[in-house]
Amino acid sequence: MSDNSTYFVHDGLTMIPFFHFTAGDRLLFDAWQPTTGGAIAGACIGAFFFAVFERWVHAVSPAVIHYLVQRRSRSVIKPSRDHTSSPQPSYEGSDVSIKEKRHLPPRTSPPFIVGIDVPRGMIYAFQRLLGFILMLAIMTFQAGYILSIIAGLGLGEMLFGRAAYRVVKDNR
Repeated sequence: MSDNSTYFVHDGLTMIPFFHFTAGDRLLFDAWQPTTGGAIAGACIGAFFFAVFERWVHAVSPAVIHYLVQRRSRSVIKPSRDHTSSPQPSYEGSDVSIKEKRHLPPRTSPPFIVGIDVPRGMIYAFQRLLGFILMLAIMTFQAGYILSIIAGLGLGEMLFGRAAYRVVKDNR
């Protein structure tokens, strides 16, 4: 391959390394190679709605995590009074006495709670997956895909962005 070539060729696949509107770019999979104007328009519409969906997931995830935290806080064991032995509250299901709890250093980070942190990690991984899929579509340099994704992200943020902001703001 010469240095002044405008196309990269690898294993019979070509890639145009600059913004373009031409057909033939593979979109995520080898089978997804829109070659007609209608197929490219359909791929652009799909990329647009996928970008809106990504913003919806981003907006809904704080509410889901907030719900998990609230559900967990309702199920925490509450102190109860043992009227027979002492006026001090006893913590059922705890093997650490109150006297020992007073001598523990203050916690610097929240505890790992499986019911909250595992779903939170899965939601984050799903959000990153959606972002990487959008990034791969943009890396085709097909200007129609890029403009569709930008428009979808903008509309999705307009529709759903304030919901994520409100959940974060209300929990401060």
